[in-house]
Amino acid sequence: GADSFDKAAPKGTGLAEKALGLSLLPLSPQIAGQLGLSIDTKGVVVNAVDPSSDAGAKGVERGDVLLAIGGKTITSVGEFEAGIRAAQAAGRTAVNVVVMRPGQPPLFAGLRLR
Repeated sequence: GADSFDKAAPKGTGLAEKALGLSLLPLSPQIAGQLGLSIDTKGVVVNAVDPSSDAGAKGVERGDVLLAIGGKTITSVGEFEAGIRAAQAAGRTAVNVVVMRPGQPPLFAGLRLR
């Protein structure tokens, strides 16, 4: 099923790029340290943003860390994509994510799916 596929592809399938314009990477302790975050921070890090996407319009940028989607905390790109699939399956046009930028409190953002 989809679960074993997600584990086999921790970097994801490109769904976040198609649906939200976000290229994502797993947040390793090394990357967390480079971003000035606690090394036990869990989430995924934004590697690139399509400027024409809603995420780009809302100011999501490279180096931002996504902590949760749809109210569920995430630790891998596969989990983030599962949140997108759940929103699509429910017929929603947007997903709610928690975005953390180093040195700032986490913010909630609603990002439109395309």
